[in-house]
Amino acid sequence: MKKILVLVVAVVTITLLGLSGLAPAKSPVMTKWGLPLNPYEGLGVKADGTPYLIAHAPFFLGVDFMINAEGIVESLIRRSGADYISFDPRMDAQKQIDYVEDLIAVKHPDAIIMMPVDEHMLAPVCEKAMAAGIDVYVWGFDLITDVGKGKVTTVCRDWEHGGSDLIGQYFVDYAKKSGEHLHMYELWGLRSQDLCQERHRGLHSVVDKCEMITVRESPDCQWSDEIAANLVMDAFTAHPELNALYCHGGGGTGAIEGLAAIGRLVPPGDPKHVLCAFNDCDTRTVEVLDAGKIDAFGTHQAWDLCDAAVKLAFWHTVLGKPVPGHVDIPMKVITRDNIDTVEGRVFGAPVYPRMPMGKWDEWPVLDTRKGVSPGMVGAKGESLGVDTPTRD
Repeated sequence: MKKILVLVVAVVTITLLGLSGLAPAKSPVMTKWGLPLNPYEGLGVKADGTPYLIAHAPFFLGVDFMINAEGIVESLIRRSGADYISFDPRMDAQKQIDYVEDLIAVKHPDAIIMMPVDEHMLAPVCEKAMAAGIDVYVWGFDLITDVGKGKVTTVCRDWEHGGSDLIGQYFVDYAKKSGEHLHMYELWGLRSQDLCQERHRGLHSVVDKCEMITVRESPDCQWSDEIAANLVMDAFTAHPELNALYCHGGGGTGAIEGLAAIGRLVPPGDPKHVLCAFNDCDTRTVEVLDAGKIDAFGTHQAWDLCDAAVKLAFWHTVLGKPVPGHVDIPMKVITRDNIDTVEGRVFGAPVYPRMPMGKWDEWPVLDTRKGVSPGMVGAKGESLGVDTPTRD
């Protein structure tokens, strides 16, 4: 991924044209983390009293990571008073394209928030939506397009600078400290996705420089927990020297269950322990970290990405303000030592599995205004610059 400067949305005075005659919005309720629960009240309603319509097109809803992404996006949009529609393409790029085509022809929402199944195939239809007057905000992926550059806003991560390289550094630091040679299994998602190629490069930019780490790569798991579990079981049985595991994404659930099935999901200190550090945060990963059986994971979760994407939609689609064409959100490494500390928070809140599952209306709006949380790298210490818009 090219290094892209994160632009700052500087706001001095915001006036929502057409709503100046309404009473000021009430001060939002604050949560125990000092974050607002609903600063968006009334923001999703037009001057004529009709709600904005915002559509969501997720990648698929087959894992905990994506279920919670869908839940928080819907909750944030509905808190504003806007209407919401969504469709699960189940990792079928053509179905996702057809959904956007239908939105353009029939529903014509004010905006589409999307996690594309394919960064290349979805580009033309996103450009078509933009040409039809529908704003498009992409999260989790880059959209590979030149025509739409500067029009379609993307919110993702730079996996080679403040992403998978951080996980790679965790493995390197462990090897150097322990003196143990790491025979790592790299569990691929999909080689056809640029995102996975970036995660691969980010990891290897660090571990390939360490003579104490040897990497064996898997076939594609296709983001399937079942396939991931089978690949892990087969690899660690056939190659008993394997003692470390890195997963591209999809959460660590499948890999964790694979280790458990062959008796390798055991605490550090046990000769059968596998040093595990994944990119993704998900519920099962956090449960097993708490149990002391895996070692670390990255703060790649949907919550911060979706939170920023929704904010940008409100800033531009509702308020008509310019927004960055590209925002990279860095991550950090979570361990048992920092998960419940201030350093373990992401933009002011704990990682999402610490939140009440299924009760997304109780999740606060993150503080992306102040930018990088303590311990994060990759943004040169600059503010992320995505403030929280309100009706006022």
